[in-house]
Amino acid sequence: RAKGYVKHEGRWVKKADLEVLRLMGSAKQDTGLGDQLRLFQTDHYAVMGDLPEAQLQTLGETMERLFAEWVRLFPDDAGSDILDGKHRLFVFKKNRPYQKLVRARFERQKKAENWSTGFAKQEEKRMKLRLRETSFWDVQPVIVSGHVQMPDPFEGLKAHCVHFGANVLVTRHKRLRFTSWWLNEGLAYYLEKRVTGTIQTYNADVGGGAYADQGPVENNKANPWLDAQQWQTLLGGLARTGRDPKLDQLKSKVLYGSKNRMGAKDLAKSLSVVSYLIADDARKFAEFVADCKEGSGSELEREVSAAIKHYGSYAKIEAGWKAYALNGFRLAR
Repeated sequence: RAKGYVKHEGRWVKKADLEVLRLMGSAKQDTGLGDQLRLFQTDHYAVMGDLPEAQLQTLGETMERLFAEWVRLFPDDAGSDILDGKHRLFVFKKNRPYQKLVRARFERQKKAENWSTGFAKQEEKRMKLRLRETSFWDVQPVIVSGHVQMPDPFEGLKAHCVHFGANVLVTRHKRLRFTSWWLNEGLAYYLEKRVTGTIQTYNADVGGGAYADQGPVENNKANPWLDAQQWQTLLGGLARTGRDPKLDQLKSKVLYGSKNRMGAKDLAKSLSVVSYLIADDARKFAEFVADCKEGSGSELEREVSAAIKHYGSYAKIEAGWKAYALNGFRLAR
């Protein structure tokens, strides 16, 4: 046998793959798929589901491109165990195995962690939200995400997996901490575009794509902020008149919830600001993100401190971004 391999169920496998292979037993039961559950593993991802093997392989290879793009931006993570082994990515054709997985994970964690009554009610509410949205991502106790393809095309599913994979990387970077949503989502959109060539989730560059949250429809037309051909023009127009969403407001907005929730304009601005900061000085941006994760104080306090340290103020970021936007979303060199 080759070095680094161990025997598992009668065949030699990589030691690094052994944990996921053992988990396949419980995953087959949790999803109700049994032997229909397939697995494709890469260095950083374990893709499990009932999709054809070729599609699982495509997803695994796409996620590895995501990881390579992440390391390009944040080279310190190249040799780290940022994914705590492997990100477990579940993908299903239809809703039923997804729902069984979500419920099984909830019941297992509730039992293992001996939740209080109040916390259990909170987690049950979150579980029900996941059942409605047919997708989720977690960074603890293990890194896992789940997605349902139906009724969307495979390209939409692939983009959504990349987006959630980026959310995970942002949250796991340096320290297991959340950042503001504008930064997390802006980076996720940026990486989704870099890896897949488009953005299929929520807003910018979807053109009515697979996972677009189309928002209010007026006169039989979808929200123009969700149209690949319109959102930059709209954002540039707001920048010219000073009516674009401001970072000083975005920093406290949330992606989920009924109050102070980010809208399509906010998400488009988040993507655009992240794109500008990376284009202007990718190393400085990486240092800014690191300080947002590693600094002292609350999530908001860390970000404000990092913005002042690396850029002078939010106002200076806004001024640089406005020049970028008014120059056709290109740096004025």
